[in-house]
Amino acid sequence: MDSLQESSVDMIFSQAVMEHVEDLEASYHAMFKWLRPGGFISHQIDFKCHNTASKWNGHWAYSKFLWACVKGSRAFFINRATLSTHLGLIKNNGFEIVHTCTRQGEGGIAREELSKNFSAISDEDFTTSGVFLQAKKS
Repeated sequence: MDSLQESSVDMIFSQAVMEHVEDLEASYHAMFKWLRPGGFISHQIDFKCHNTASKWNGHWAYSKFLWACVKGSRAFFINRATLSTHLGLIKNNGFEIVHTCTRQGEGGIAREELSKNFSAISDEDFTTSGVFLQAKKS
């Protein structure tokens, strides 16, 4: 991720990409490094299961082992990261979040069906099926 010069970019945006990125920490860190002061990121992130389950948030019901089976040998897949995971990483990498617009999922699994790895997620994470967010490098 060192192919761009530091502080050389005004804006980084993505549409339905960040849910497929395995190393979110490194990605948000690189974005912060590449942006000029005052530059911003803009991402539309889809938290739905991408047809891996019958309900939009059913991918959070799979254990780590079952998820590894579902993923198989695919080089790129969804990362199952929640809204708060993304927002936390963005803030921890020095960005100021200036806008979020969340979309709520309907007809998902019951909270009791969440796997151990996701049983403690917030109500906001549990019901958020997507977000449009923007954050600025100060």
